[in-house]
Amino acid sequence: MDRKLNITHLPKAHGVDKSSLTNTIERAYDKINQRLPGEMLMDVHFKEFHGQGAREEVEVKAKVVIGGIHLHSSAKEWDAQKALHGALDAIEKEADKAIHKKSRG
Repeated sequence: MDRKLNITHLPKAHGVDKSSLTNTIERAYDKINQRLPGEMLMDVHFKEFHGQGAREEVEVKAKVVIGGIHLHSSAKEWDAQKALHGALDAIEKEADKAIHKKSRG
């Protein structure tokens, strides 16, 4: 499958499994793309904030554009994987709302 996926600023912190983050993003992409037909573009942006000591807080912003629908979400956590899951869960809920709205209208 040819995904239109843009991932920027993956966290550089030690202990962050970049392949796990990428796989999580790809699964979410495929899940949303199955529900909403059309050409889809997904952007996922990571931003690290210096927090307490060696710990860094991570913010994840996700954006999906598909069939004229624009979906946005963000989440901030001390763990990159948790932040990613929060943002992707939120964007999947937005996709569900868009599907429900489209089926009613």
